[in-house]
Amino acid sequence: MKICLIDAAAINTRRFLPHWTPLGLAYIAAMLEQDGHEVLIIERDVLFRKNRLNIKKVDFLMGKMVQKFNPNLIGMSSSTELFPDIINAARILKTILPDVPIVYGGHHASALPIDILKICNDIDVVAIGEGESIMRELAANIPKKDIKGICFRKGDTFITTPPRPPIEPLDSLPLPARHLLDMEFYTKPSPNTIRNLTLKTTTMLTSRGCPFSCKFCVESLPMGKKHRIHSTHRVIEELEGILSNYEVEAIYFLDEGFLTNEARVRELCEIMIKDGYNKRVKWSAQVRVDALDQDLLKLMKEAGCIQLECGFETASDRLLKTVDKKTSQQKNREIVRLIKSAGIRCFAYIIAGLPGETEEEFQASIDFIKTSGIDAVAFARFVPHPGSIFYNELTQKGMLPERFWQAGGKYYNQLNFSAIPDERAKALYEQAWDKRVYPLNQKDRMKHTSFPQLMKRICSPELVYRVLNEPSSLLRSLRNWIQLKLTKVFCPN
Repeated sequence: MKICLIDAAAINTRRFLPHWTPLGLAYIAAMLEQDGHEVLIIERDVLFRKNRLNIKKVDFLMGKMVQKFNPNLIGMSSSTELFPDIINAARILKTILPDVPIVYGGHHASALPIDILKICNDIDVVAIGEGESIMRELAANIPKKDIKGICFRKGDTFITTPPRPPIEPLDSLPLPARHLLDMEFYTKPSPNTIRNLTLKTTTMLTSRGCPFSCKFCVESLPMGKKHRIHSTHRVIEELEGILSNYEVEAIYFLDEGFLTNEARVRELCEIMIKDGYNKRVKWSAQVRVDALDQDLLKLMKEAGCIQLECGFETASDRLLKTVDKKTSQQKNREIVRLIKSAGIRCFAYIIAGLPGETEEEFQASIDFIKTSGIDAVAFARFVPHPGSIFYNELTQKGMLPERFWQAGGKYYNQLNFSAIPDERAKALYEQAWDKRVYPLNQKDRMKHTSFPQLMKRICSPELVYRVLNEPSSLLRSLRNWIQLKLTKVFCPN
């Protein structure tokens, strides 16, 4: 059977997104190839970036590729923010191949399977949870009613089959089919993967599932709450394959629970040191702050870790308790100190406008950004992601516009659930961004950007076409780089 897998283009976001490899599709493709199927992956987001951000050109190219490949089954995936592009792509695909089933999976699919089928007639099946075995069984023509973890139409009704258990052991999965991806694109030097460090980087996923219950998060939706790991042998096998086939300088571990199994992380670090991988590749990971200590940080640093991303979220102890982070702002400050003293960079995640946040609590978070010693920060407005605890609570209270997510990124993060009046909340966010967040991030990025790297980035087609919409951003970036270099010369201390 011929199977086409397609990701979504980031059509409604102005920001530069990281060069994330679509590993979910690559894992599915690997399993399908293992079963003898022919697989094509169409990377709409790569096409979008390579074709002057022209979505009509992307649609045209996708149509030509699909017509030539002539698949028997199509799988698609996206986040909630990018779902509008899925609707558009599915409509085009059904026009070209009206009899070919379209399956949609991912976070958004796992959160709202019936809603998706109601609003998009071109999607035939929604995959709930991990997609590898679901696509394998659909490709084997097993009746839909006998496939666990899917939702589909039957006449005027919607059928949801029993949940599918998580895949175990994870090592039973084949290595992701990176050979089907545009790895030249994904491994280009970029400051957006390991944030602010312009390195040739690619991503790995060494575990799945998150046992925690942060109220804003949806990462456990497709992967489940049970934490499962790849063995260290399997991780090293995949790492060696990446280093042998692609000229990367760094790895970004995508795991939500990278430190959930601390013993495995210690074992992995010891192997990387013993076998010399720490001399061949740098790496970064997302971590929970309640899992770190000085000895572990020292080991991670020796193993090649250059940056850790920490979800501090807020500097309000009340809100930390509300979102179930199991930490405190004082503990967070201590963790920043420990990370930095180990010689590792600290990248923070802060959420503005959590439900019930007061102006004082908002300002406390800004003070944390200013005084904690973090290197850089992702500072984003709160979004009630479908499927999260906050989404369910706000829906039950009647506080969410119905299907607000259909508008995608243009409206997705414009809602205010804080205790601050709407206009004041907007003004505070913009002021914090302009006076604290943007300068911090730009100074950090420029500090790690050489002039040739800056000029190469300025001349990249993607940046050129984004700058056409905001010309001042180019001049601002160049000015910031010059100011920073002059400061180093005339004020070295």
